[in-house]
Amino acid sequence: MFKKDQNVTLTCETDSAIIYYTTDNTIPTHSSSIYSKPILISGHNTQKTLLAIAGKYDMSDSQIAESNYKIYYDKLPIP
Repeated sequence: MFKKDQNVTLTCETDSAIIYYTTDNTIPTHSSSIYSKPILISGHNTQKTLLAIAGKYDMSDSQIAESNYKIYYDKLPIP
């Protein structure tokens, strides 16, 4: 659990690999969102599961990486 919004950075050790990800609990494929900048997970009482794979031409896709996030602010901002 995190007490503030999170910017999630994804990396892959394989040069020129493309990282595909989802935040809706679906398995990522080459049709999923392509990672290009940190992914913002935000909002009080937000729960997200980030799933990602890396792929490169003429190589097998990586295993699925999974990370779970829950955002719960200590104090809600005053409007």
